[in-house]
Amino acid sequence: MDKVFASAEKRRRRELADFLRTRRAGIAPLQVGLPQSARKRTPGLRREDVAELAGLSVSWYSWLEQARDINVSDESLNSIANALQLNDDERRHLFCLAKSNSSARGTEYSGEVDLPEINRVLESFAAHIPATATGKYMNILAWNAAASDLMQDFAVLPKNRMNWAWFVFKYQPREFFGDWEMFARCTLALVRADYGKYLGMDAEGTKLVEDLRSEVSIFNEWWFDHEVLNVPHPRKQFVHPTRGRLQFTSSALHLEHSPDVRIVVYSQYGD
Repeated sequence: MDKVFASAEKRRRRELADFLRTRRAGIAPLQVGLPQSARKRTPGLRREDVAELAGLSVSWYSWLEQARDINVSDESLNSIANALQLNDDERRHLFCLAKSNSSARGTEYSGEVDLPEINRVLESFAAHIPATATGKYMNILAWNAAASDLMQDFAVLPKNRMNWAWFVFKYQPREFFGDWEMFARCTLALVRADYGKYLGMDAEGTKLVEDLRSEVSIFNEWWFDHEVLNVPHPRKQFVHPTRGRLQFTSSALHLEHSPDVRIVVYSQYGD
């Protein structure tokens, strides 16, 4: 068990280091009021720049990007988040990766879901309103008949791949999505947020990501971008094989007793 914990901690620190580097590389010095350096070899900010903006020592910040085992205060994390201009989802991800235990991350792993309750909620929507329910890592838990009619029946997915990422990246034709790249990147970012949230607490997320990276080259390529998202984009377009192009707004709902469950309701608009 100690070896498993040590391995998980090493992976968490590596994820944190990689996340910081990608965010740093995405910010031009001029965006944060720093002059463009003629000696820069890589895009974005230098470690020294981030440390200066965050009011931290260069050595200490460098240790974070070297995945060293050091303690990090909330104050320091907030300073880093501000320096890197992180949005709310990225800031939450930063805190998840920087904290070494579940209580510090503000969450506890729970594999339990109340499927009967979820089905009752889905059945409460009108017959023409599609709705789906997903759990951790975007695992597909349930859906109503309207969702099957719109997106095809999720039951055709292999049982060990009942996951939204598998559906979007491999099992549903890209032509179905009005903007496949946007939809696919959003899905990956949602998976990544849970991956960081539960890293080291269970092996399910690691197995899912390893399989997707192994079998889907574009997923593997985008994984290194370290994009995170906690709420799906509200506007979506689908190209149904018989009904044509359809436009929806989506609303994400959460159940009080099943915090890992996200119910997404699709409301059609336009012609």
